Amino acid sequence: MEDISKVSTSEETRYQLAIVIYASDLLIMGRWSYWNILNLFFLMESFRQVSGLKVNLSKSSLIGINIPAADVQNMANFFQCKHQDLPIQYLGLPLGGLSSRTTFWNEAINRLKNKLP
Repeated sequence: MEDISKVSTSEETRYQLAIVIYASDLLIMGRWSYWNILNLFFLMESFRQVSGLKVNLSKSSLIGINIPAADVQNMANFFQCKHQDLPIQYLGLPLGGLSSRTTFWNEAINRLKNKLP
């Protein structure tokens, strides 16, 4: 399930977030800024207060694309979550890397072949 929403703080400033939710996995992609990341933190805290469920940050990862590694690491330390670099596995599929190379897809193809009768 994919939902792309535009959030605007003023007429001149518009942010676009891509949100992918599958079961208990959540992937949020958006523009890197400290305000956006802090707002995400406040959103998770609001979710905890309303639902009584807490996001397990020790199982969460923060990944920056074309962001200085020190900035990503500082934010990961603040949230007490992991800092990762691309490529990664998300829902068993590769994310990031050179997807035009056939070797990029070998693991996913082999896993699918193993599930076929």
